[in-house]
Amino acid sequence: MWKTVIILVLVYLIIKNLSSDKATSKNKEKTKVKGKKNNNKVEHYREKGLDDKDISIFRETMKEARDHIKYWEEEISRDEKLVIIEEETQGLFASKKTFQAIVEEPAMMTKEDTFLYRDLPNMTTLVKKYRQLSAVKPVSQEVKLELAERLHYIMKLSEKISKNYQASLIDDVDDIKYSLREEEIHE
Repeated sequence: MWKTVIILVLVYLIIKNLSSDKATSKNKEKTKVKGKKNNNKVEHYREKGLDDKDISIFRETMKEARDHIKYWEEEISRDEKLVIIEEETQGLFASKKTFQAIVEEPAMMTKEDTFLYRDLPNMTTLVKKYRQLSAVKPVSQEVKLELAERLHYIMKLSEKISKNYQASLIDDVDDIKYSLREEEIHE
């Protein structure tokens, strides 16, 4: 009986040790990959003309933007009315795409300053206030009116973000068309 218990304990400890070693190995590999990604991004930003101070500011700004986008996304998943607004306006989708474009081309940060410093923080504030107000019980007529007003502004801001993203896509194509026309003229 004791021999069986001891054997089972030893087998358990061996299995636990092996799985612990695998987890540690996987974590080390993930850390290496993440470190390489960060180094690649820093090199990418340097190639785009940013110095270390600019990279620090850029990364902090983009972290804040990412936090706003994540908050907005989490709140949409919790509220049916916010889901409907997103389906109609695609503001969150446009925000994610704009964010990705800025990460790829850091010079866009100055072009998208309204998006980064005003639109995203305002959306976070609107959604936060809407969610706080929607938790108020009992719901009076005044609260209903305030909720409707906040939803209206969330929709308008979401539409604005989406339209600005669409306009930036059109501008990119216009730039290409213009450069092609210039080449045709010189030929």
